[in-house]
Amino acid sequence: MTLKRWALAMEEYNRHLIKKTGQSVIQKNPQALLHALGDIEPKLMNCIIKDEYTSKRNNETFWCHHWPVMPLIKEE
Repeated sequence: MTLKRWALAMEEYNRHLIKKTGQSVIQKNPQALLHALGDIEPKLMNCIIKDEYTSKRNNETFWCHHWPVMPLIKEE
């Protein structure tokens, strides 16, 4: 999802949230996601570079099963 589409989706979510709960709700901010992604991306890239896919349980099963669905390069 592009940044623009994420921002539009967040606006729609906020409108739905206000409609459902009222104006006193704290609206979600798309910049918060970007900040969180900025924090986690270097950690993920480091794991990929080191070929280190163990979980907190010291198990690679989850990652070995799911990593093929996440492309690491953008195909044109």
